[in-house]
Amino acid sequence: FDKSRVHYVEKGLQHLFSHHKTDWGFDRDDDWNSQNRKKLLETLQAFIDRNANDVNLGTYKNQGAYFVVDHTSYRCLIIYRGGEKDYFLWSGWVLDEDQTTIQIKGDHTFSIRRHTRTNCQF
Repeated sequence: FDKSRVHYVEKGLQHLFSHHKTDWGFDRDDDWNSQNRKKLLETLQAFIDRNANDVNLGTYKNQGAYFVVDHTSYRCLIIYRGGEKDYFLWSGWVLDEDQTTIQIKGDHTFSIRRHTRTNCQF
């Protein structure tokens, strides 16, 4: 995983903000604007910098993806893998602490086994 190749495309930033902003330090009532765009971009870049060695390969919506995971906060950032959108920001959220399986739209299942608060397996 080459963190310098990640493209923080506007569509990905807006999607993540509108669907998961509270998972990334924003309030529910925060609006999308240039100030919050900058804050989100800085937050995501710092997240990837801290977790570049915790990247899992998998699929999301039947397409290749990188899953960048913080095993302390349970945040997971999804980056496209392969194809014309290779390394484009896709989505990301905080995984539910009690969750052992995330059913991702369609028929793909993203499995997580939590043995301790800091040890997840994919």
